[in-house]
Formats: sequence, C-alpha cells, structure tokens
Amino acid sequence: MRNLLPLLLLASHGFSAGEASTRLLYDSPAKRFFESAPLGNGRVGAMVFGGVDEERIVLNESSVWSGSPQNADREGAAAVLPEIRRLLREGRNPDAEALVSQHFTCVPPGSNGAFGANVQFGCYQVLGNLRILSGKVPTLSSPSSHDGQAGQQIAQASDGDPNTKWCFEHGGKPVQWQIELPEDTRPTRYQFTSANDMPERDPQQWKLEGSRDGITWVLLDERTNQPPISNRQESKAYDIARPGKCRFFRFTFSNNPGVPHFQLAEIGLNRVGRKDEAPSKYHRALDLRNAVASVRYEQSGVTHDRTHFISAPDEVYVSRYSASKPGEVSFSIALDRPERATTTAVGNDSLLMTGTLNDGKGGEGLTHVTRVKVATKGGSVKAVGNTLRIENADEVTLYVAAATNYMGFAGRRSADPLAATSADLTKAMAKGYDALLADHIKDHRSWFDRVSLHLGDADAAKAGERTTDQRLEDFSKGKADPALAALYFNYGRYLLIGSSRPGGLPANLQGIWAEEIQTPWNGDWHLDINVQMNYWPALSGNLIELQDPLDALIASLVEPGSKTARAYYNARGWVAHVITNPWGFTSPGEGASWGATTGGSSWLCQHLWSRYEYTLDKAYLAKVYPILKGSALFYLDNLMEEPKNKWLVTGPSNSPENGFIMADGRSAHVCMGPTVDIQQLRELFGNTARAAEILGTDDDLRKELLATRAKLAPNQIGPDGRLQEWLEPYGETEPTHRHVSHLYGLHPYHEITPEGTPELAEATRKSLERRGDAGTGWSLAWKINLWARLHDGDRAHKLLTMLLNPTTDTGVTHFNGGGAGSSKNLFCFHPPFQIDGNFGGAAGIAEMLLQSHPDSGVPSAEPVIRLLPALPSAWPEGEVKGLRARGAVTVDVRWKNGKIISARLTPQLDGMLMIRHAGRTLMKPTRAGVPLELTAADFK
Repeated sequence: MRNLLPLLLLASHGFSAGEASTRLLYDSPAKRFFESAPLGNGRVGAMVFGGVDEERIVLNESSVWSGSPQNADREGAAAVLPEIRRLLREGRNPDAEALVSQHFTCVPPGSNGAFGANVQFGCYQVLGNLRILSGKVPTLSSPSSHDGQAGQQIAQASDGDPNTKWCFEHGGKPVQWQIELPEDTRPTRYQFTSANDMPERDPQQWKLEGSRDGITWVLLDERTNQPPISNRQESKAYDIARPGKCRFFRFTFSNNPGVPHFQLAEIGLNRVGRKDEAPSKYHRALDLRNAVASVRYEQSGVTHDRTHFISAPDEVYVSRYSASKPGEVSFSIALDRPERATTTAVGNDSLLMTGTLNDGKGGEGLTHVTRVKVATKGGSVKAVGNTLRIENADEVTLYVAAATNYMGFAGRRSADPLAATSADLTKAMAKGYDALLADHIKDHRSWFDRVSLHLGDADAAKAGERTTDQRLEDFSKGKADPALAALYFNYGRYLLIGSSRPGGLPANLQGIWAEEIQTPWNGDWHLDINVQMNYWPALSGNLIELQDPLDALIASLVEPGSKTARAYYNARGWVAHVITNPWGFTSPGEGASWGATTGGSSWLCQHLWSRYEYTLDKAYLAKVYPILKGSALFYLDNLMEEPKNKWLVTGPSNSPENGFIMADGRSAHVCMGPTVDIQQLRELFGNTARAAEILGTDDDLRKELLATRAKLAPNQIGPDGRLQEWLEPYGETEPTHRHVSHLYGLHPYHEITPEGTPELAEATRKSLERRGDAGTGWSLAWKINLWARLHDGDRAHKLLTMLLNPTTDTGVTHFNGGGAGSSKNLFCFHPPFQIDGNFGGAAGIAEMLLQSHPDSGVPSAEPVIRLLPALPSAWPEGEVKGLRARGAVTVDVRWKNGKIISARLTPQLDGMLMIRHAGRTLMKPTRAGVPLELTAADFK
C-alpha cells in the first residue's frame, strides 16, 4: 500500500481514452464554489478549491439543518374543502384559488418563500470552511468569530478587490481582524477601503495591537470618533502611532451605536505582502473512479502534492500535503463558519468547531461539531490562538470528522456528536493513511465499477489531456467529444454515490454540497420532480441500494402525512404536497399557485414500485406495500366527480408551478384533475393493485383500485394536437414553461409509448415542440429523457449539448432557461446550482442506451428490454456494461456504426425476456445467473 499514492498521482499526469470519461482536469485553482471539486461519502461532503497560497475547503454534513419539527397543518382547513370543490365544478377557478390561499395553505410562513433559514421550516446549510494558508502567506482570522457570511467573508477584506467586502451582523460584540505573518515585520501605516454602500457601517472607533508570539499584545495605534470614509470604495490611510516589529497584528473595532452591521472592503498594512514566487506546472484533478481529488504544482524549485478524499468506511475527510524536498511543507489551518460557530484549539494539533443552529422559534436547534487533527512527518505543529501552524514539515496529513445531534428518520443519529467525532478521529489515525485510502477506494469502486460507458472517439485520449472547462467550451462550439457525454454520465453516478448512502439522508437539491447559510430553495426536498429526479439514475445505473435514503424519507412522511390527510381532506391514508424537510413537513405550501399540488406522495410511491420492478424482491415489496396502500387510500378518498363527463379527478390541485388562462381571460393555477395527477393515479392504483396480487393480500381493495382506475379522466388530445395539460384546453400563461408535468405518462411513467399508444405519443411530441427546447437545467434533463422515450436520439442529444453549455452563476434565478447549463466543475445550473439536472442528465444518457418499461400502462404488462432505443448519430460506436433493466437483468451492449455488435443480458431469476432492437422483438427463456448472448444476427 505504500506505493498507492504515488501511483495515483502518476495516473493524474498521464492520460488515456478511459480517463477522458472518468477524470475532471484543470490547470488552475478554483476561484468559486462551482469550479471546485466535490468529494462525499454520503454524509460528509467537501469542495476542494486547490488554491496554492490560500486553500478553501467547504465542508458539509447532510444533517446540518436549521428549523425544527412543527405542526404546519392549518386548523379547520377540511371545512373549506366542499366550497373549494363547488367553485371548481362551477368553473370559478380564481375564486377557488382565493379560498385556497386563505384557508388551504400551510400555517404561515411555511418555507418562507424559499428563505427558511430562520423560520421553523428550516434550511440545509454549510457546515463550515477549512482554510489552509500556505508558505509565506499571511494567515487571516477573526478571534471574535466574525468570519462573515458567504461571499462576504474575512478573506474578501484582503483580496485587493474593492468590489468585494467583509460584511456581517456583529451581534453586539466588538469585531476583531487578525493577521499572522511568516516573520516579524514593522509596518508604519495601515489603510481601510470603504464598501460600496451603507457609510454608517464603516468603523468609527478601533485599536491596533501587535504581538511577537500571539499571546502578549502591545497597543500600536488607537482611533476614536472617526467619521465614515468620504466616498464609497475609497481608501484612507492612517499612520501607526507606535510602530513595532511584530509577527501578529490585530484590529479591534467597537460597534457603532444603533448599527447592527460591520463592513469594510479592504484592510491593509504596508510592508505586508506575499513573498512566494508564482507556482508553475499547476495540475488539479478529480478522479471519479477512485473519488480522489489531487493537486500538484511547482514553486521555488519544489514540487508540492496534495491528495484529498472522504472515507465512507471510516467516516473521515483526509488531506495529505507533501513536497519533493524535506522541510518544505508549512501552512496555517483555520476552521470557520459564517454564523453560529466557535473554533478553539485543542492541544497543539487539533481544532474544534461547535455551534447550535436556529430552531426557527426563538431557541436553539441542532448542534454541529467539526474536528480537525494534524499528523506531521518532520517539522512542528502548534496552536496559535484558534488556528494551527505547521512549520517545515516533510509531510502533513489532516483528518476531519463531523457530526450533529440530528436524531430523525435517517443519518448518523448521534446523541453526542462531540464523542462521535473524537472516536472517529482516534480510529482513523490508528488505522493510518495508507489503509484509509485503500479501504476508501475499495468501497467507492464497489459502487462505481458496476457500470462502465465508453463512447467511441479516436480523439478521446487527446480529449483527456484538455482541461474540463476547455472541453465544455470546445463542445459548445461544435467540436465532437463523445467522451464528454460519458464523463457527464459517470459524474452523475459519482455524485449519487457521494451524496446518498444506505442509512443516510437522501440527496437534497444540492446533493450534500452547499456553501451558504441560506441555500437556494432551502436546499430541501421538492416533491414535484426534484428529489425524484435525483434518484432516476439509481435503478438503471445499477446503484439500487443508494435508493435506501429516499425510501427512508418516504416512510418518514407517512405519520405526519396521515395527519395532513385528515386535517385538509378528511381522508384516510397519507399525503405529502410539494416541499418537505428532515422534520416531516407534509402540509401544502404557503402559496396556492404551487403549494396546492397533491401529487408529491403518489410520485414518491413510483420509486418504491420501480425498485421492485428492477429487483423482483418480494420481501422488499412486502415492506413497502403498506406505504403504497396508504397513499392509494388517500387518493381514493380524495377523488371528486367533474360535472361534464363524470370522470373522477383530484381537486384542488395544480399542474406543478404552471398557470392557465380561462375563457373569460382570467388566469389561475388551482384546478381539478390536471393531467399529471390522473396519470400518477393510474400508475399508483395499478401498481398497488398489482402489488396486492403478488403478495396475495387485500383482494377487495385491489378490485376497488382497478374499478376506480377505470373511471379516472383519460389523457386528452387538444384541438391543436397536443396532449392537454388540464381537463379543458385552456390557454397558457407561459407556453414555454419549464415544467412538462402533463408528459409524466411518457416519462417517468410508461402509459404513453410510441409502440403502444402512437397517437398519444405523437401528441406528446407536439407538446414538447411547443414547449421548446430551452429550459432550466433540470428541465433540460427531463426533456432528454422524454425525447429518448420517443426514440429520438438526435433530439435527446441536442438537449444534452444544451445541458453541457458552459455557464457561470449570475446570482439570478432564471425560470426560462436563461443561464442554464454546466459550470466548470460540471454542476448543473438551474440557475442557480441544482444537482437534479446532473442526475437527470445521467439518467437520460442511460435512457438513450437502454429502456425496459412495458409498452403500456396496463398493470399486468410485461417489461420490454429495448437495446439502443434512442442512440444518437453522435455516438456511432461504443460500449456500455452493467446497466440494469426491469426484471432484475444486467445488460452489456457493444455497437458500431449505430448497430449492435453484441449484447449480454444476465438475469438474476429464471424467466422469459422480451428484447427489442432495430424493429425486431425477441422472446428468450433465461436461467438465473446464466448470461444470454446476442449478436447482430439475432436482430435480422
């Protein structure tokens, strides 16, 4: 094992065609979060920037959630339901919507308009930042723990850019800024640069102190009653009254009366600056096969290597820093968080950061703990204030452990995170770096190596030598790079492995990777496609057990969802609407235009049935059947008869986040029987009835479900030939809306197929054409899957190229697709960053190569394994191994010139397989574990 690390680093400098699809490569450090390298073990996450002089590593832990459990169901809501339904039957949708807004939403503020960090709904949040300040770079810190907020942290006050600032609420404590220099220095002046706004936040009273050891301090300068700097982003210099030769300098700023914030754009001391020469031969990589991030560069004649990984078996993040010459590794280590955290040194080799989050009701919520422990070879390590300083080491290894006291439905579930993190570090350090790395790689590859994808490209080796950001740019300009699609597929699988592990919490809107306190959309689990899309690659991508966290989330919603079902609908069973969190939120959302959507729980149940389809595990089906049954009972009780055709429909509901225009010109969102609801209920009722039949239970319920299913409103083709989104052919408030929810029956359900329902399939095609190709990141991903189901590989590939459009975060949310695409680290941008597009895009690539759904939605219909059903002309040759098909079958396919050369299907059970390719359908008997080998001749 002693040779493993050098081999890994050597591999990162020599390239092969395979590495073009399994490695992200860069020639400079990341400047922003969405350029950095994600690592994760399902619970702990890290984003590695690869900075030379200043390295920032964003740390995450999947249960770092503010908020707390609450009863958000509105009292008396069910009493209003009959009137809402009467208005809907009479076509008075805007009036019904007004009643929903007043009486049928959750108890305010709900998710607080997606800004829930400080309300009871809560928000997924960053754990903190691990900062490495190397060589002769000054070390910045805030002894008063005023590190700032995301994008406005202490580093921004010394980045030389007056357009950035250090800004935060001081909480009534004096603000301290401290710098540690590599050697004693005697500055004679200092200067402040004002920020771009709010002059009253400029410091007006402060003192400057110096120290040679960080312990004993002397006063160097003091100012009182200073006016704000005259102009914004202007610099003002001050002479130091008593200059002294010191290694440490500290400003202490008193709070301005009545002003809760502090801010400065820049703080500078003369004679203080960087002294290291610029690095050369910089190389940064993320190895997807081994889940290892590496950095290598040369500086002052020394080659520096860094290796980073997060171990699932041992629950620790590990970084190793080494150099080609002895004694050349020197840096400082700091831990910080934008709020609610305190960092202290423990002994001379450890840091401890602890804090308690906001519970959203005026008290303290979840407690978080982060520990860093240092092991050195040569040199020295000592604590300096709340930082650690390593001097002249040959090699340094950092071990980081993190935990919270979240005791909910899944996760670490540690009542004592202090003890848990201490035990993790003790165990990991006793095991040793080499063994940790070996076990980590073995564990990761047990998942990652289940599937491999190679898309033929004579230039793949050359593609692997280009940086990932350059490949994105070249691809957007029309340069062929099939290996980039394979890389995106592998990256999606890598991210799922890193953010969803058995026993843990499910991947959220950002997986587990976030740098903010207030993450976009609270970083929660949206149930109108987003969390479901996160798990689309789990089954077909042969990562079936990684669905365990989603299953746990679904199970956790049954109890609170039963209360919500009674409170709003007087119904049996359970329901969840659009948003949820680790605290069991199942109420409608706070806005009628989106929060009345009732299909969240039915869509979740699809994943339970689909897992059975892919495994044929009856024990699993028996375990989840009560959840399916409870959901079906809710919808049985919740159906109403619409007056025109006497069909059974839902109501009130929404077609997710979309609105329509009525005949009288008024617009509305609340409706009865949107197409997506009815498609989902046909699926849920059919799946639950089939499950009851397989398990030999609930025969009366099975019959009732099938009888009710037959009375549901059918799919309708509108006057313009498109599939209707609502019961009536309403006008559209936004014809190119990002959601295409009424096409649920095409994907992810399969009641609409080109083979079984050609007219409806054509209507979905026309709907997609009218919607347009543009969309948010996740919308593009969904459309890839939809076009693949229509067997149009070239159109699906066109959407994939749009998903791979290079983009950067503008800080602005675009719902019309503006700015959608992929960042430099391939994170999918809504914008902002949402990881569902990564997962949906990976699933779409698999869908282009293999589909295994039945030809219709008939509950007893058998799956059809379609080989290369939507192969684009851009991938004329290639090979995929290990994909999973319904019926518990593993599939390998090799093709050339767009046609199959060979296929191997390995079933887990005896049975009969229906296989389709190139217009021919085969029926083949199979035996468990015995591969079925097919060639091109079988399909002639």
